[in-house]
Amino acid sequence: MEVIYDSRAGGSVEARADLLAFFERSEALRDRAKLELDGTPQRARIDAVMRQTLPLQLAHDVAIKSKHGTQSEPPWAGDIGGDVVSQSVSVFVGTRQSAHYWRITYTPAGAGQLGEVSIDALVLSQEVVAAWRSLLVDVGLLV
Repeated sequence: MEVIYDSRAGGSVEARADLLAFFERSEALRDRAKLELDGTPQRARIDAVMRQTLPLQLAHDVAIKSKHGTQSEPPWAGDIGGDVVSQSVSVFVGTRQSAHYWRITYTPAGAGQLGEVSIDALVLSQEVVAAWRSLLVDVGLLV
């Protein structure tokens, strides 16, 4: 994610694809961890912890929407799950380089009048990595 934010060759289409791929890979890690823990009591901890951890909830919701277009089940992150909604681009003239920035929004459960909350995608990605690291250590898949 940092390279998308810093500057690199390519346009918005490629950068958005890489952004969504990060969240899809987070969801794939969920599947892989559950497979590795199949037949153990720790397997159930994967979804239990993900459902209690906002960065992993948002990563799940963004991945599901990216892969399937919509969510058929209620979002994990609240009344309205995570969505990539805005982009800013810095183009570095003459370098063929650009930096992209995104916001992810969601509506927390029971927010009512408070409405949408927004988080920077890079900050969220860093929180997702930290949450996964903690969870994988907790279930014994990472030391």
